[in-house]
Amino acid sequence: MARRTRRNLSDPRIKKIIKQPAGSAAPRRKPARSRSKDQSAFFTSSVAALLLILLVVTLGYLFRQPLMKEWQTLSDYWNRAPERKSVAQQAPPPEKNAPLSPTPSSQTETPPPESPPPATRRIQVEVLNGCGVAGLAKEVTKYLRKQNIDVVGSGNYKNFAVEKSFILDRIGNPERSGQAAKLLGIPAEQIVKRIAPELQLDVTIVIGKDYKSLEPFLTKR
Repeated sequence: MARRTRRNLSDPRIKKIIKQPAGSAAPRRKPARSRSKDQSAFFTSSVAALLLILLVVTLGYLFRQPLMKEWQTLSDYWNRAPERKSVAQQAPPPEKNAPLSPTPSSQTETPPPESPPPATRRIQVEVLNGCGVAGLAKEVTKYLRKQNIDVVGSGNYKNFAVEKSFILDRIGNPERSGQAAKLLGIPAEQIVKRIAPELQLDVTIVIGKDYKSLEPFLTKR
């Protein structure tokens, strides 16, 4: 005979089974999620993440080239600002069809224009009356100015006892004093060198009692 196991009715679990109505089945447990479905979901999410990364990398590469070019262009623009300034100050380039200019070695050197000779300063003189005849210095002054002589002053000599007219060379220039003597008809031996730069004159003409033999008065005869 089969051996019967004696039930321990004091066990709460056994009491719960006994009290359960007949025909009622034990509660079913939710079936565990299959491993294959978990692996498929993980694979799908991994592929999606990889595609997203590839898309981001591709877009970054595609937009990187134009952005780098723009940045390089701006960088070159600012770096070449001094160079553009110096080029702008240079002469404009020759026209496309313009003839080429000869090299400096083949160019004929043009001599610089000759500067005009400096204007010759007029002889500056003063006329002094040494014989006391009224209006004598005035007549000599009018004559000399007609001969392009700059008479800067006239008056009386320190005395009226001068017998022969003479010329005082005030700057040590025999050419100027000789020219004044020639215009008046005074002999060269009657030219006396008396340097006086403070007078700012070339010569001083002293008219003596022989004034009638001088050129200004010979023309009136």
